[in-house]
Amino acid sequence: MEKEFGKLSRVQLQRLFAFVHKANLEKADVTDVALEKATNSEEFKNIPFFWAYFYELPFLPFTVLLLRCLEVDRIEEFGKELDPNEAAIAWLETEPESPLDFMALSMEEKGITLSLCMACLYNFESIRQYHFSINELIEKVREGNAEALFQAVSIDPVVLSCPTVAKHMAFATMRQDWDFYHQLSKAITKTRPRRPKEDLDDARMAALILDQAAGLNNLSYEQITDVLVDTLQVFSADGLDPFSAVKKFIQRRQKAVGT
Repeated sequence: MEKEFGKLSRVQLQRLFAFVHKANLEKADVTDVALEKATNSEEFKNIPFFWAYFYELPFLPFTVLLLRCLEVDRIEEFGKELDPNEAAIAWLETEPESPLDFMALSMEEKGITLSLCMACLYNFESIRQYHFSINELIEKVREGNAEALFQAVSIDPVVLSCPTVAKHMAFATMRQDWDFYHQLSKAITKTRPRRPKEDLDDARMAALILDQAAGLNNLSYEQITDVLVDTLQVFSADGLDPFSAVKKFIQRRQKAVGT
């Protein structure tokens, strides 16, 4: 059956974004719990807890590895359904829990699991701010994009431990490029690059979902405005003409992602 937005109907788009929005609200709680355990649990402190190397993976293999680690096997079943996206959304709406018995894992396995989850949380935040996961930003760094490096570091300073970033720093040191380190220090303290408008985080995530479902270039600005402003209610024009504001937002977004 043909859908309004490629892979998704309007209702499916609403349901999927509702789940994503809820996940964003709950990610702070997950981080707080991990921090509390790290502070108060001696066992937790002994877990080999380090996630920078996971940023070196392409984003899709990283996601597959995370799901495998959490023993989420239902994903493979969705492809057998008449409407895989409906099956996936319906499954997400059940608020599924991983069958993984965390306490039964070895210390190394606990470290890998926690590290993957932390990388996932920071990837989620990176997409909301910069349209790209940290894995994708690191790929851009490998291509020589220094701005992507600063963006990634501003989201998660652990990025400094990535081999790709360490190599970039080594060459900067050899060249005595102290301006690079000056900019890097600003990224660490989150003073540069300037944090994108927080009130557009949901709009950026919604635009990504819409792009993945239908391709933004295949939709008119009228359609996109309708989705962001009316259907999902994630874009406020601040008193300006909504159509013009959304058009400018999407044009900037497409320029940033290179489409």
